[in-house]
Amino acid sequence: MFHLSLALTARPATTTGLAAGIAAVALLLAGPAHAALIDVQFQSPGGGGSSGTTGVAYTGGAVVGGAGDSWNHIQTSSGSMAVNTSTGAVSGITFTWSTSGIYGLSPGSSTFAATSYVNLMQSFAVTHSGNPAMSLGYHGLTPGQAFSLYIYGQSDGGSPNYGSTITVNGSTQTALQTVTSSFVLGSNYLLFNGVADASGNISVSALTAPGKSEADINGMQLVTQVPEPASALLLGAGVIGLATAQGRRRQGRQC
Repeated sequence: MFHLSLALTARPATTTGLAAGIAAVALLLAGPAHAALIDVQFQSPGGGGSSGTTGVAYTGGAVVGGAGDSWNHIQTSSGSMAVNTSTGAVSGITFTWSTSGIYGLSPGSSTFAATSYVNLMQSFAVTHSGNPAMSLGYHGLTPGQAFSLYIYGQSDGGSPNYGSTITVNGSTQTALQTVTSSFVLGSNYLLFNGVADASGNISVSALTAPGKSEADINGMQLVTQVPEPASALLLGAGVIGLATAQGRRRQGRQC
């Protein structure tokens, strides 16, 4: 938040001029004030075969966030769902996805096995070389709304045969996995900063990186800037009402 101090002069102001000034201040005060975090985890349904080991629902932070954060858990290869924020609050945003499947490792097979992030990094959405790209998206944002999107992808002990080329609203980056038990930018996670498109969407496409056999996404964290409630507008309306009343009293004294 930021603070504004207004200097009042002794010169009388018209009600219209004061209203315009208060409205401008209210718009400034109603600007982006805090961030909302939306976490999505791809959690294997298990059952062996193409699903591997059953995934475990993750709570907590990753590169961003903190202990106790809630994640939206996805166990099907495609679908659409309304997602909540990390506090469990309704976000008003819908997440859609289409993947080749969701697979889970035995926790002990993950390079994150000895860390608090093992449940997040144990399961992942997948597509293979020659298969269609994974298609993911967020819908219901304000057009032009600023965001930061963290995308995590590491599987099978960080095999060098895996890597992802990911495009977010036209911006493309590649993550080439290395064997690691911590989050390394460009290896097992990517960060995209941008704005929602004219329809309020964030579109994500993930392909296998050139020369690699598999692309994986364990989870995603979306950080959006959220305006404060319009309390400043209510305050402005009150001040405008007071100014109007004062103007009427001045007119009464002149009669």
